[in-house]
Amino acid sequence: MEFNNLESILRCLREWNNIRDNSSEVIEFLSLGNYFSFKRNAPETSAIHAYPGICAAENEFYMFLIDATADHNSSESDLFNAITVCKVKRNLGNSDEIPEAEALKRIDAWKRDYAAWATVQINNRQQTQGIFKAFYVPSSYMQRDVEYTSFFGLKEEVAASANGTADLITVYNSKSKTAFYDTVRPVPPFDVAPQSSFYLLNLL
Repeated sequence: MEFNNLESILRCLREWNNIRDNSSEVIEFLSLGNYFSFKRNAPETSAIHAYPGICAAENEFYMFLIDATADHNSSESDLFNAITVCKVKRNLGNSDEIPEAEALKRIDAWKRDYAAWATVQINNRQQTQGIFKAFYVPSSYMQRDVEYTSFFGLKEEVAASANGTADLITVYNSKSKTAFYDTVRPVPPFDVAPQSSFYLLNLL
């Protein structure tokens, strides 16, 4: 899909928002992929907001990234130019290339259990607050013009009755090392940043 203006992005965000209570449709789009890649093109900031979106007509799943400092009431062109469009893709390789055991465990848990997790999350939305609307992604460690890859993951909860938490594990590969970062929080709940700071949600 081509994105030529803010409205084309908002249509995808609205489509995701419209299916958040339908587990079969959510699972259909989550099955399309488990990672996306991106580069930081803006000056360093403390966090990124990552919004899921879909294009049902083309059966595509996207993540739209915007620096937290740019996610506010501004012109449509400024908002559009601040957003990085990332198509979610399927990782056909083995996640063993990420050496840290916990990262591997969470990535594999998503691949194996995302459908069951989404079903419980949506069916019990009075307790779980449903499927994620966005992600809060701390980004102070990210360097400009360096490519990062983020994998969907599932983080186990301490309470046996809990369903687990959706996660994004961001990986940086260089010739000398592979580093992974896991400080992401799905929203809702809006406990790390107020809902008002996720301005794009106000436009849906």
